[in-house]
Amino acid sequence: MASETFTVAIKLQTGQNPTTFNSAYNSPHTNFQETLLELQEIITSVRDESIIIGADLNGHHTMWVYRDIDSRGERIFEFHLAKTLFIANSPDAPSAFERGIFKGWPDLTISSQGIISKFVKWQELSHDPTDNHSVARK
Repeated sequence: MASETFTVAIKLQTGQNPTTFNSAYNSPHTNFQETLLELQEIITSVRDESIIIGADLNGHHTMWVYRDIDSRGERIFEFHLAKTLFIANSPDAPSAFERGIFKGWPDLTISSQGIISKFVKWQELSHDPTDNHSVARK
């Protein structure tokens, strides 16, 4: 479907209606606005279809377990509300990122309303001590 600087999207026929799967990454050191614009373009292009976004956007918000809210996290939160999207992350999920005493939950699963009911509680599959990120499953 599309591949941009910070996002990749594919569309699969799932049952009667297609579902768009989108992956997005944004380093904490790069322009965040461009990533949001790419996501907005994809969401606009699929309008009434189901969409699932798996994203590591490096934003802090209490909605996805962080103890604080940073400006990037607030923009992600406002974006999902404005686009009528739902965050599937569980508030009791284990951290996906650990470095020393710091823990983080930068990986988000965001979806449209039509598919959110298909999600169940996500959990960590395994933890590789040489990698700072964990693998999640539903």
